[in-house]
Amino acid sequence: RSDKLWKGFGKAIAQIGETNFEPAELCRIMQAYAYTPSDVFIDTKQLQRILKAFAARIEQYNDERLMRMVYGYTKTAAKRGLPLQRFIDFVSSEVVQRNKMEAWRKLWILRSVSPLPGVSEEFKTMLVSAVMRGAGGLDAESWHHFIPMLVQHKIHERPNVIGTLNKHYKSKIFNYTTPDFLLRSGEPMIFNDLLKSSTLALWLCRLHELRLPLTPEMAGAAPPLPKL
Repeated sequence: RSDKLWKGFGKAIAQIGETNFEPAELCRIMQAYAYTPSDVFIDTKQLQRILKAFAARIEQYNDERLMRMVYGYTKTAAKRGLPLQRFIDFVSSEVVQRNKMEAWRKLWILRSVSPLPGVSEEFKTMLVSAVMRGAGGLDAESWHHFIPMLVQHKIHERPNVIGTLNKHYKSKIFNYTTPDFLLRSGEPMIFNDLLKSSTLALWLCRLHELRLPLTPEMAGAAPPLPKL
């Protein structure tokens, strides 16, 4: 039944013509492919035609849709053993050149492609550097995932990077009103020895102010955390 459904889906796309879809529609099609079970047949030639249609009009894809197209194809390719490198080579320059793309979107793309075989270290390092330029805008969860990647690609060894990280993090510390977020964002900084002494002091002070239960006495006296 699934095979019949997806064969019908492919025929419907072919009847309309891959080049006749709007960016939002192609984006939804690619996402559908990404969540198709790996044992269900899909027409890989049609998938290539969809990628060509995407490439021909890439300037019409806003940052959100570009991000979702990258995620959709990389997820599909990983499940089905499809070639990745040409696609990555094509989108890499587009992603990096979009100076106004928010850092969390670039990080989302980075996290999508990082585990995949065949993705060059050069591309991943380039993306980490691009995220670093907008790291001040990352939320707690994004920061938690980004710091280990930054260390893995040795970006922290570059001049002024640790100072910039601490500057960004100091500005975030007092924005957190829930100790869990503060602890989660600071954890990779601690484990990778990236916190300067002044930043560490502020971080510990803020954890104390937010009454993170560091001792049994504090745990007993701490108010319940707000529901998210």
